[in-house]
Amino acid sequence: MATSVLSTIEDGVLRVTADAHFYIVDADERIAIDTGSRAERHLLEKFMKSAVPPESVKKVILTHAHYDHAGNFDFFPNAEIFMHEEEIKAFKEDPKGTTMSEDLWKKLEVREIKPLPKKIAGLEVIHTPGHTKGSVCLWWEKRKILFTGDTLFERGTGRVDLPTSDADQMGTSLGKLVPYNHERICAGH
Repeated sequence: MATSVLSTIEDGVLRVTADAHFYIVDADERIAIDTGSRAERHLLEKFMKSAVPPESVKKVILTHAHYDHAGNFDFFPNAEIFMHEEEIKAFKEDPKGTTMSEDLWKKLEVREIKPLPKKIAGLEVIHTPGHTKGSVCLWWEKRKILFTGDTLFERGTGRVDLPTSDADQMGTSLGKLVPYNHERICAGH
């Protein structure tokens, strides 16, 4: 895995594989879309610091709170953390069930997590419940890139068999993505 930890998708878009894929994006400012699994933090320490200084990331946008997407939220010391308000609500009601990790929720609950606005750093936020109640996709119109988290995988639809999943909502959410004339999809898996 070490040879594929970092890959350039295109200028200003770096994919990092740390269990799930996450992305460092130079949009209106440098952001991280998701942060990978805590179990893979050693890979970030080894490979990412030389490519992207963690302190240069200004915002972390979590597409949802599962451990494999939110595990390294604190790797970026200067970043504000954002999630959809429905994911924040689910996290407050059931932190362990929302993150699927006791270690992560204990770390995450002491941080300020801000609700996502409709646009952030030049990206449109699309609420896509289904995988989780507060799942989001992000649309970068300027580059025609759709960041899908676990709403849409590289090889199909995201899972809907987890504690806060809803298969009926997933169908509606996938329908929301149809009008986006993307040239590239950057999925979480």
